[in-house]
This record gives sequence, structure tokens and C-alpha cells, in this order.
Amino acid sequence: MQRMTSQEIHQELFEALCEIDRICKKNNIPYWLGFGSLLGAARHEGFIPWDDDMDLWMMREDWDRFNKIVSQELKEKYYAINQYTRKNYPAWSLVSRVSIKGTYRHHSYFKDKKEYKSGIYIDIFPLENISQRKMLQKIQQKLLGKIDEILICKTQTKESSLEILGRKYYFGRIPASFMTVYKWNQLRSILQKGFGKKDSRYVMVPMGPRGKYPLEKILYKREYFGRTKALNFCAYHEEERKNFPAPGQYEKILRRTYCDWKRIQKKKKEKDFTANCTKTAEQL
Repeated sequence: MQRMTSQEIHQELFEALCEIDRICKKNNIPYWLGFGSLLGAARHEGFIPWDDDMDLWMMREDWDRFNKIVSQELKEKYYAINQYTRKNYPAWSLVSRVSIKGTYRHHSYFKDKKEYKSGIYIDIFPLENISQRKMLQKIQQKLLGKIDEILICKTQTKESSLEILGRKYYFGRIPASFMTVYKWNQLRSILQKGFGKKDSRYVMVPMGPRGKYPLEKILYKREYFGRTKALNFCAYHEEERKNFPAPGQYEKILRRTYCDWKRIQKKKKEKDFTANCTKTAEQL
């Protein structure tokens, strides 16, 4: 194996994004840049220099449709990770992935199972309808968090689980034994969809309390996604530029998630984010 440089990672991800863009246009599936990829496009006109993956958003119904067709549409260089290709992948209920063959990304916290492994990837998150009542929002997040704890117990190493959950790990092992990872993910998916209506004013990225962002940072007004805007995105090479879709009111989204999003708070060294990304001849 050979460690990848930041330029190699960004080049591979840019090409993978172009492939997803091709598939979405062909099948009339709307999507938007999300999280760090949206921030990078708005602030850097490309990648955040220390980023090692990409994030996209789709409305839930479009996300479901994308997952059904993506494996058949992808070029040979890529493969999909979702409920249809990896039933026991730990997090398919909240994120699907397009991964790049010939690369490997090490996750030290997962148990050493082939179905948990991947190359470097692009994350594709659904945007779920959510109740407008704050009490129901909190209940939903609490339930998702409990299932997340169970999935951590089932799929992560004991050391990692104890570090995250502490004593809850031992209690979580009991319900974890009742169902497979696939069944727990199915239940999580039902709970994600069960609290909102199609005409809801709000959507959320369906992370539980143990996700990267708290609820108040991933809850958006549906109107923010109207009138999609095209943002210029550059790969490592300056001549490789392309426009990709962003939510119409993307600045409001960035302000909600990152607050003072235009200010670069911390610079990271390349080794901090390339350490787990390698080239390999193995086709996962």
C-alpha cells in the first residue's frame, strides 16, 4: 500500500463527483453539495485543503431512487455502499457512499470485517422531513441516538465502543443481540421517516445525538433548497473546474451549521488527514 497525497485524494474525489453528477443528470435526480463540500465550494471554490471526503445531500425520495439505480449506472472504477449492496454496513440508514476501487480508507474503530471496509468515498445524505413540533424533534433524536448506541455496540471494537459509550456499552449489548445490523438500520430508517410530513417546512440530516452535529445545526428550512445555484468547484489542477449544484440559500445553511463560516479557524497539516487513505491493488 502507498499513502495517498492530498492532491491524489482530491483528484479522485473530483472525478467521482463528476460521475455522480452524470448519473443524477441522466436520471433527473436533484442533489446539492453539503457540509464540508458546500463550505469548500463557497469559501475556497473547491476543496477545503485538509478535507479527505465529499458530502452531498438529496431529498429522501430522491435518495431512495438514487440508491436503487447507482450500482447499475456507475463506471467500473467505482462501487456503491448502501442497503442494496452491503446489508450489514453500519450506517446505511443515514448515509450511502460511492467509493473508489484501488483505494483503501482505514477506520480503526470498526471491527475487522470486509463488509465494513471501503476505499475513499463520497457521502450522500438524505434530507428527511421532520416535525415542526420541537418536542417531537427531540423525541425523534433521542430514539435515533439509542439505535446508534446499539449499532456502535454491534459494529465497533470494544475499545472504541467503551470510549464513546462508557458504561452504556454493556447495557447496549443486550438489545444489540436481538436483531442484525440490517434490521436495526431498517428500524432507524422507519423512525427517520415516521415523524415528518411531505409538506413539512423543515428537513434535517438524520444524525442522532452522537452524530457530528447537534440537531440545531442540521435542521434547515425547506425553502433554503429552492432555486438551486451553481457553484464553481476546482480540483487540484486549476484547469479542472466545473459547476456543481448548491442550495439556493446556501449562505443561510452554512451560517446555521458553521456560524462564522467565512473565517478559517484552523489550518491542518496534510499528514493529519491523509494518514488513513492509501492506494491498494485490492478491489474491495
